[in-house]
Amino acid sequence: MQTIIKSENTDRTQRTLGVRILAIVLPVSLLLPITFQNIIIFLGLVVLLLSQASIFKNRIVFPFYLFLGVAVFTSLASPTHFTGIINLKSFIWDIFLLFVLGIFLGSREKERVYSSLLYTTIIIGGLTLLLYLFIPEALSPVLNKKGLLTGFLGGRLTYAGVISFLLPLFLVKTVEDNKELTWIATFILILSIAYNLSRSYYLAVSFFFLFVIIFAGEKKLRIKSCLLLILFILVIFLNPHTRKRAETVAEYSKDRSATLRLELWKTGLKIFQKYPFTGLGYETWHDVAEKYIEKQGTHSLKEYNKDENLKRALTGHFHSNYIQMLVNGGIPLFLAFLFLIFYYAWIIIKKNKHIKLMGIGLIIIFLVSGFFEYNFGDAEVAHTFFFLLGFLIAQ
Repeated sequence: MQTIIKSENTDRTQRTLGVRILAIVLPVSLLLPITFQNIIIFLGLVVLLLSQASIFKNRIVFPFYLFLGVAVFTSLASPTHFTGIINLKSFIWDIFLLFVLGIFLGSREKERVYSSLLYTTIIIGGLTLLLYLFIPEALSPVLNKKGLLTGFLGGRLTYAGVISFLLPLFLVKTVEDNKELTWIATFILILSIAYNLSRSYYLAVSFFFLFVIIFAGEKKLRIKSCLLLILFILVIFLNPHTRKRAETVAEYSKDRSATLRLELWKTGLKIFQKYPFTGLGYETWHDVAEKYIEKQGTHSLKEYNKDENLKRALTGHFHSNYIQMLVNGGIPLFLAFLFLIFYYAWIIIKKNKHIKLMGIGLIIIFLVSGFFEYNFGDAEVAHTFFFLLGFLIAQ
């Protein structure tokens, strides 16, 4: 009997140690390459199954099962049938599992996760920013690929999404009463977002600041947010490079990236009109893009498609969460997507004021940037958003 008890205690100690290690390394992995992230996610799944597998049965994850069910049904009825169902593995791995891991760690190791995110932002985010500002080609292509502010994530928009989702945590919460480090992390994120040149995240982060300024009850937090928004705008418009990028919003017709998006959205809506209740199948656009660009594409999009340098941008996705959902699964999947996000927004609204501001701020950045980016389908960005969403809901 003593041997059995000792064995059970050892197993419990090992599981507890595993959870503590996971609470440190998973947040760190969010700013590291996707291969490393996937290794940590796998280890996290093992720890989760050994410690609290019952979480997969909790009603808190119901919206994910609903989305999954709708995606299966619409894909089966779509022109691509089983291809869409197979593609749902990315939803399960990159989105659902990260949300569950966020719930799991948020209910057990809250402060450890906060601290890990804080130090990761300062060390990795700070190093990335310093090298970009002073030695932009340093460690390329591993860090700041091609002299762009990409961190270890390899893509400018991917990095913008990840660091933007971290911002609400440090603006609202002071980690372990360490005001100095929290301020440093906030400054690093603001400067990084400004120098990243992503217009969609310029807009999303600005909306987030305005939300806090209007709805935060604490006067100090409102003043802090106002000052940081002014700093954010000044950094963008006092630097010629970032100002030129921001000014293209007013002259979108002369910007190839913007016009390409517009033509893609028009084509996506034409496809939706043809398949309003099934779409083309979940994440199947890259498989059938050439065919449907010829059939449903606008004249301008067909011209863009002749340029080999643009094919990847055209055939990957629609650069919008909302258009992509309509193409992926028509009206049913679009509604399931909105339900998934707003269901958790409603839960967060009922939390204490700090969690409410962080959670709604996180969702605002996701929804606003999602008009212009398919961040739901960008693995690293989805990892960060859904992990933090689950993490905040668990508190």
